[in-house]
Amino acid sequence: MKSIVLYFYSITKSGGAERRICQLAGELSNRNYKVYLCSLDKPESISYYSLERGVTWWKLGGKRHGLYGKLTRTIALYSKLRKNNVKVLIGFVMSADKTIYLAAKLAKVRLVVAERNSPIMYWIRLSKIQRQLVFTLMRFADKITVQTSAFILQYPQMLHERIVSISNPVECVKNSALPALSNQRGRFTIIAVSRLDNLQKRIDLLVKSFILIAEEFTDWDLKIIGDGQDKDILADLIAASNYSQRIELVGDVKDVSKYYKSANIFVIPSQWEGFPNALAEAMSFGLPAIGFFESSGVMELIDKGGWLVEKNGCVEDLAENLRVAMSNPNERKKRGELAKALMQPFTPEKHLSAWDGLIKSLL
Repeated sequence: MKSIVLYFYSITKSGGAERRICQLAGELSNRNYKVYLCSLDKPESISYYSLERGVTWWKLGGKRHGLYGKLTRTIALYSKLRKNNVKVLIGFVMSADKTIYLAAKLAKVRLVVAERNSPIMYWIRLSKIQRQLVFTLMRFADKITVQTSAFILQYPQMLHERIVSISNPVECVKNSALPALSNQRGRFTIIAVSRLDNLQKRIDLLVKSFILIAEEFTDWDLKIIGDGQDKDILADLIAASNYSQRIELVGDVKDVSKYYKSANIFVIPSQWEGFPNALAEAMSFGLPAIGFFESSGVMELIDKGGWLVEKNGCVEDLAENLRVAMSNPNERKKRGELAKALMQPFTPEKHLSAWDGLIKSLL
């Protein structure tokens, strides 16, 4: 039985990446790998999502800062890799973490850098020098995974031969949403499922857009599922409006399916994404989606299964697209059906086989 490690900095919170990594660990364990899940969590930490019994969780003891903290983590990870005869380490969202590169190379472990976002993120969040450092570090990876083939050409040419595309899995849903119809109380619902982070996820744009047109659509409500650092900012924005009874911050929910099934429109106002789980899940339920055309990772998925907002980050333009979608039940139904069809190729079996094939190619 070959030993492999999946690394993510923390699995104690809700989120699409955390859920997918925990699921992948269990799936690979069921394919006769000895799977270790590694994070920077403290010994007393509890995983938000359940782990399969065959998965062993290494907790490296919290985020110690400074050179001493990095050295401690490197030694701890190196020791575990050597002791357990690990063959492959898959690091999710660790492209700039020098400790992971160093520990893997010292232990002579094959390293996969698993990207979870569009590479446009590096141009938005990092300086030129920081970008160059990240891309230079990536040259020490044996493979790099991205979530759509469109991302490959956005990386430097020197990395292209190392990059493979593995999209997220999308479960087949039997009971679809009914986007054209109101609920039993005669009301319609817009939903967003997201971390509350106004830099990347930009849920504040959705709230502001809904407020602009709420008076025109008195039978519509907005529900926002998720938690995050900007929750208080959003709560204040909602409280200052006249529509606090119609805009709800639901919080974290482990099973979002009932919200998808009872909604009429899904909105993802993110500045960038990778392969957004929430968007894919919503579309698999037959929900038409609205996102920004310039949002890399969103535009590729929505295609004709919803509406794409032309002016990036524009509240008024988002409100206008909401107005069009809210006013046209037949179009919501049509685009919802297209959305569901667009998700059908992303089967869990195909996704798992892609990871299995990549790992075997490195063993």
